[in-house]
Amino acid sequence: MSEVLMKIGGVPVYLDPDGSVHFVGEFTIDCDGCPMAYGPDGCLPEPYDYLANAGYPGNWWGIVTDEYGNPYEQKESDPRERAPYPGLYVSTTAYVNPGYDKYDVRRYVDSEKVKFCVIPSNVKMSVAPEVPRLPHRDHRPTDRQDARMRLLRYRPHRPPRRGQHGRRCLLRLGP
Repeated sequence: MSEVLMKIGGVPVYLDPDGSVHFVGEFTIDCDGCPMAYGPDGCLPEPYDYLANAGYPGNWWGIVTDEYGNPYEQKESDPRERAPYPGLYVSTTAYVNPGYDKYDVRRYVDSEKVKFCVIPSNVKMSVAPEVPRLPHRDHRPTDRQDARMRLLRYRPHRPPRRGQHGRRCLLRLGP
């Protein structure tokens, strides 16, 4: 029998006997880390997500900035593996590969290549003793959750803006 660990917005988060955690959450597209996630207005190729989802001047949280706080564009002069989409911004993730500098797209988890979902911090903190393998922010989900980026490739319009809600789905994390 599963036990209720907590409620988030009235939705129960369960700890299952096998050590996994499950809850009903929103199924939204997260492009963070993808080299095509963000870019300036009018750039080609067209970015996957709205730039407002990465922050705003003076407070960018989803893209790399230069020493002056301006969004950093992938450069035509860089090797293709470092900057595959010149003109688009370098999108960030919580996890990084420290073998690459902050201006290299390979430093961040590419959401088109690596399956992940974002776990609310309060869920992580509540289950840390029981499920130590749950990372703080990004987690490898089932193939169903990976459908987010697949949907994006086949949908002719952009993902929801910040504050808009996606479809609800069951998220199961753990062993």
